[in-house]
Amino acid sequence: MARNASLDAARGILMMLGVVLHTANIYSTQGGWLVWDTERNGFFDVLTELIHVFRMPAFFWISGYFCALTFQRSGSQGLLRKRLPRLALPLVATWLTLNVGQELLMAAMRGEDASKALLDGVPLFHLWFLVDLLVYIALAALLLPRVRSFLRLSERLEKLPLPGMLLILVGLNMTFSIAARATGMAYENVFGLTSLYRLATYAPFFIVGIFMYTHASARETFLKMPIVLIIPALPLAVVGSRYTHGHGALVGEAALALEYLMIWISVAAILRIFHAVFRRESRMTRFLSDAAYSIFLFHHIIVAALGMALLNQPLGAWTKFIIVASVSLGLSALIHVTVVRRNRAARLLYNGK
Repeated sequence: MARNASLDAARGILMMLGVVLHTANIYSTQGGWLVWDTERNGFFDVLTELIHVFRMPAFFWISGYFCALTFQRSGSQGLLRKRLPRLALPLVATWLTLNVGQELLMAAMRGEDASKALLDGVPLFHLWFLVDLLVYIALAALLLPRVRSFLRLSERLEKLPLPGMLLILVGLNMTFSIAARATGMAYENVFGLTSLYRLATYAPFFIVGIFMYTHASARETFLKMPIVLIIPALPLAVVGSRYTHGHGALVGEAALALEYLMIWISVAAILRIFHAVFRRESRMTRFLSDAAYSIFLFHHIIVAALGMALLNQPLGAWTKFIIVASVSLGLSALIHVTVVRRNRAARLLYNGK
């Protein structure tokens, strides 16, 4: 099966939304990010919450889809040979250079001891998803050869109507979530890299992406999601997330199920939008596929630096947001075009190619 240009575009834009998301964190009223400006606007709280609903679930669905494509073409060994370096090398390179540089820069701008900032440890920050993808890819390479018979026997799932499919998908999420929490170690941070709960949260989206690559009818049904449903789904997912804790076990589990249902509706609607807009491969889809990874890796330090630089400037939250987001996106794209794409070592370390 040929690559899907709409999914290449979707993955690229979803990664670039990280620029919007991290910039919005600076000017939200909730704070808690690396940089928090005194100029704030409640709109950015809403924006970050809505983006969180669909962005990473859709990204992991697409990653599962392309994982299945690579496995079909190259088998388990080819999957590991092609995907692990593309994930691991940029993860390590960005962590040891850009993330370290960011810690030093932030310490200097705050007048703090730079050596202490490094000795306290350099977090992964925006690289966390690469750790989870490495785990999923490794497990996929191990398990996919053993589940081919199941995939062949699952044609009945392809015939499910959309409502029935959504119920199955929510059930899958709930099963993973409950199983993770039942271990008593769901929230333990493994070497500061990931947790069982986070892996269990996104694994169903990755698994369904694999399944829907191999089952075209199920994918077609999924992508028939009425786009208009994303309008109520996004805020309902946010509402559901607010009731998952502190309101009793029954309410919490019902709210979690509602949240997952709304997330699946949002993911399907988002993917349908991309399918409609990017039907064929073009210069735009090729650029998005090629540049988005580098842009995502580089943008974080730029957003943080620009956010710090504008802290004391007499500008409103909206003006600062537009400046930081646009300059960060443009500068990250420029770095990709002028440095990463043209230098073999940089391309390997910051684009995995």
